[in-house]
Amino acid sequence: MARHMNEKEFERLLAVQCAPLLIGIKISSTVILDVKDVDLVVKMFDRSTISYYKLYQNDEKLILLLYRKNDLITYLNKLEVRDAMIQFGYHQYDLRNILKEFSKRYCIYMMNKEIFPHELGLILGYPVHDVIGFMQNQGRNSLYSGYWKVYDDLAKALLIFESYGEAKKIVLQMLSEGMSIPYIIHQYKSKERKVGII
Repeated sequence: MARHMNEKEFERLLAVQCAPLLIGIKISSTVILDVKDVDLVVKMFDRSTISYYKLYQNDEKLILLLYRKNDLITYLNKLEVRDAMIQFGYHQYDLRNILKEFSKRYCIYMMNKEIFPHELGLILGYPVHDVIGFMQNQGRNSLYSGYWKVYDDLAKALLIFESYGEAKKIVLQMLSEGMSIPYIIHQYKSKERKVGII
């Protein structure tokens, strides 16, 4: 029987998987955890600028989307992103309906392992040309593979990847100095955003 994750372990998991989101240079991230650890999510994010949405759950695992609501709304309302979402079959543009529809599609994928909902790339803030390039090339022929597969504007993607790597170092260092994830989120909520926001 698996044990509950403690708060420090959960903070380290977040630092490794979601550091760019935590310091405000990425609009969203996914995190996978044991169902029994959901109380840690509530404790960590209920009073923060980061929201969470359940994408999928089975008897053991929970997959959550963690996101900065205003940043995600702004990104999804960009013309090229909205056009891509229309191509993916989304016709209601408010965030709640997008997440509800995506969650439904993602659950179907997780249960049947059939058609992957590639719009996840857009919800995670990846560049439209890279999401479309991934689909057109069936995941092959990328210029580079980092936090996502890059099909265009490699120089910009490399800068973003570098900023994400730095974010991880910063958050892990802050945790090692005794700071909590809620404190780190609060420290970065009003700071000027850097390269990572696309």
